Amino acid sequence: METRKGVVYLIGAGPGDPELITVKAQKIIARADCIVCDRLASSQILYQARPDAEFFYVGKESSNHTLPQDEINKKLVELALQNKTVVRLKGGDPFVFGRGGEEILVLEEHNIPYFVIPGITSAIAALENVGIPVTHRRTARSFQVITGHTCDDDLTEELVNYARSSGTLVVLMGVKNLVRIAEILLSNRKDPETPVSIIENATTVAERRVDTTLKNMVADAERKQVKAPAIIVFGDVCRFSLKHKKFMFSELNIAVTGTLNFSLKLTDELQQLGARVLNLPNLEVFPVPSIEPWLNKIGAAEWLVFTSANGVNVFRTLMQKGNVDLRILLHKKFAVIGTGTCEALKSWGFIPDFIPGKFDVATLSRELVPVVGEKSVCVLRSSRASRELNECWDNNGIDYCDCPIYEVKNNHWPRYDADRYLSRVNYLIFASSSGVDSFFENSLNEIYPQMNIVAIGTHTAELVKVYMEELNLKNKLLIAGEYSRKGIIEIIKEDLPELKNRRLS
Repeated sequence: METRKGVVYLIGAGPGDPELITVKAQKIIARADCIVCDRLASSQILYQARPDAEFFYVGKESSNHTLPQDEINKKLVELALQNKTVVRLKGGDPFVFGRGGEEILVLEEHNIPYFVIPGITSAIAALENVGIPVTHRRTARSFQVITGHTCDDDLTEELVNYARSSGTLVVLMGVKNLVRIAEILLSNRKDPETPVSIIENATTVAERRVDTTLKNMVADAERKQVKAPAIIVFGDVCRFSLKHKKFMFSELNIAVTGTLNFSLKLTDELQQLGARVLNLPNLEVFPVPSIEPWLNKIGAAEWLVFTSANGVNVFRTLMQKGNVDLRILLHKKFAVIGTGTCEALKSWGFIPDFIPGKFDVATLSRELVPVVGEKSVCVLRSSRASRELNECWDNNGIDYCDCPIYEVKNNHWPRYDADRYLSRVNYLIFASSSGVDSFFENSLNEIYPQMNIVAIGTHTAELVKVYMEELNLKNKLLIAGEYSRKGIIEIIKEDLPELKNRRLS
């Protein structure tokens, strides 16, 4: 009997920015059984994967291969023969110096079905992202893309051809052979003043553009310590910088931690202000299996209290999952901790009856005491929530039930590229004490001297201070005045002038 075979999808992950991937690719990643990832495929793309998906990192750098190509080919065959849906996630496009063709030939040898999902190649996107048009009227009517790293290290023919022509030359994987590339072009009479741009870590928070000329290229790259991955662009188009730089957060690199729901919302708001954002959701929300154990308490309570948007979202999901008639909530009053929780509740069609003057647990607990009086209260929140609320209400004789409807745990997503990006971050954001613990407990994470740390509230800030003292860190700590996404953005705006002064000094 013939073994049932799965299917392999060769997917182009784009140039680095996790949002520069096709909708089709996202759909396939979301249902894959296993994902085989390259070094240049952003780990942030994997947030879309199933919680039970298997991950295999096979990243390759020049002269440093986690897994040789032959072993990668064998792994794809092995997984497909287990009747699995396999995603082979490759940086850029699978067929642009990505060895996708070689992998497909191996799949065909074993009669394994496959699909190719194109990706945006960095050969064009990297240039666009820093404001370089790969072609431009009266400047460059053509462009060539070559690899700067060949199996026989023979770059001569392509470079000689370019030296004798006009247009734009884009060299991928060429940092290691920068000296050789310059020698060939100069020896074949390419103008030494030819503009050159080197684009490092394109479309990510670690992106950097180094402008130079052919004759100075090697010296400037050494002086500025250019490292792979980088793209080298030759031609008059390098004189352009068609990029608007007047957004408030332009050139700012910001890392966001927390749950995926929170980090995605804040990431979107920061990007609209021009920031480059490293999305690092380090927490996952795990709802209880059923709302049924709490239904009697919920039904009897006159007030329902939510201390986070997660609580609202989980409660809504559990009610729908349990097929609970929403009329059980008729005549209830709702209290929420702040604007984010208020938005979550409004999206469900309920308007909160109470929001505290300051968006923290201590203020919510204290200000609710005279409001609820002798009425019964049900607070729906995390099992790891602050005990401040319990102490306040116990001391004031409030009739309440604390219902832990979800648990927050460290997430399962792989983070093989964190070290490459964190070193360029200006602001690192923490939205909860759980997020602080999760970040500092992960050995892949590091706090760099240039980082400003932003905490959403005093409780979170106090835990950050504990770690800073333990690790002898001297980074600036900012505390949001309003404990919300808006408050985080406002405190960064206030700090911007000082950050810019430090950059200039």
